[in-house]
Amino acid sequence: MPKLEEAIKNLDTKPRDDFSGLFLRSILSSLEEQIRNRVLEIVEKEVAQQLKVLRGPEGKQGFEGLQGQRGLQGIQGGPGSEGPPGPAGPMGVAGPRGLEGKQGLPGLTGKPGKDAKALDLTGTKIIALVNALSQTAEKIDASHIKNLPLGATDWKRYQVSGGGTSMIFNETPTGSINGSNTSFTLANVPKSGSTMLFLGGVLLTVTEDYTISGRTITMNTAPPTGAVLRATYAK
Repeated sequence: MPKLEEAIKNLDTKPRDDFSGLFLRSILSSLEEQIRNRVLEIVEKEVAQQLKVLRGPEGKQGFEGLQGQRGLQGIQGGPGSEGPPGPAGPMGVAGPRGLEGKQGLPGLTGKPGKDAKALDLTGTKIIALVNALSQTAEKIDASHIKNLPLGATDWKRYQVSGGGTSMIFNETPTGSINGSNTSFTLANVPKSGSTMLFLGGVLLTVTEDYTISGRTITMNTAPPTGAVLRATYAK
C-alpha cells in the first residue's frame, strides 16, 4: 500500500499535460476504489461471523395455548313476513262434452187457438215459407209455428196440394230410433231446400244436425231411444 501511495504522489509531481501520467493515475484510482470495497466486504463478513458466535442458541418453541370455550348459540329469529301471491297459472284444458240428457216429458196440451183467417196455401207460397223456415239459424219448436196444421199431440200425416206441388206434413221416416241408428228414409224424394226435420218437436238444421241425399236422411248424432222424429217437405 505505501508503494501505491508513493507512485500516486510521484505522479502528482509531474506535469499535468503528461498523457501517460494521467492514464496511469486513472488506473491507480480505479484500483484503489476496488481494493477499498473488497476490504469493506471482508470486514463486514468478519464482524457478522463474530456476532454469530456471540449469539446464543435459538430456544425451543413454546407449547401451544389451549383453545377457548365455544360461545353460546344466538337466538333464532322469528319468521319473515309473507311474500306477495304469485301470478295466476294458465287456464286448464276444457273437459270433454257431457252425455246428452234424456228426453223430457211431453208438455201439456195448449188451449184451443182462435179461428185462423183464410190463407192462400198455393204451392208457390208454401214452398217459400218452407224455404224460409229451413234456412233459419235457430231451432224452432213446431208448436210455435203459427197456422201450421199440427196440434200439440196430433202427429197425423197431412198433405196439401196446389200449384203443381204437394206438401207432406209430419211424416215419420223409416228407421230404428234406438240410440245408435243414424240413417232414416223418407217415403218420397223431397224438393231441394224444402225439408224440415223435427226431433221431439225441435226443428233441426241441415248440415249442423243432419244431411239429406235423395230420400235418405243421415243424422250427425243418433236420436235417443224413444225420441219422436217427423219430417215436413214438398215433393
